[in-house]
Amino acid sequence: MQYNFFDTDNAFFYTGTSLGKKRIVSVGAAFDAQKNYHGYDADAFVDWPAGPGALTGQVDYNHFDGDVTLLTVPKQNDVLLELGYLVRDWKVTPVLQYARRDLSDITTGDENRVSFGANYWWAGHNANVKFAVTRIAPAGLATQHEVTLQLQIFYF
Repeated sequence: MQYNFFDTDNAFFYTGTSLGKKRIVSVGAAFDAQKNYHGYDADAFVDWPAGPGALTGQVDYNHFDGDVTLLTVPKQNDVLLELGYLVRDWKVTPVLQYARRDLSDITTGDENRVSFGANYWWAGHNANVKFAVTRIAPAGLATQHEVTLQLQIFYF
C-alpha cells in the first residue's frame, strides 16, 4: 500500500525520481505471509524541487523471517537511507546511501554499507550512467569495497 501526498507517482514501475518535475512525498507499507514465513516493510520517499535542482530521499525498513518454511531466509531487519540532490544544469545527482542488515539469528551475518556516487541523467530515464563506490563492513570479516558502473538505455 502506498499513499502519495501532493503529486502522484503513476508510472507502471516505481520512478525513484522525477528529476525535479514533480513534488512527491510518499509513505508505504507492505506485508507478506506464507505458512510460517512472514515479511513486512515500511518506507517513506521524498522527491521535491529545491533551488536549481531537486532533492530526493528515502528511508526503508524491511523485516523477514523465513522460519521453517524458507530456511534460506533468516530472520533479519534491514534499513536503507538514501539522499541525493539533482543539479539540473549539469544533469547530475550526487547520491549518499547507508544500508544495514541485522541478522538476528546469525552472529556473523550483520553488515553495514556506505555508498557515495553520482547519476548522470544523459537523457533522463531513457539514457543514464550511474557510478558508486561502496564500503561494505560485514561483522567478523575484513572490510570490502565495491565499485559499480551502470549504463542504462531504454528504447520505446
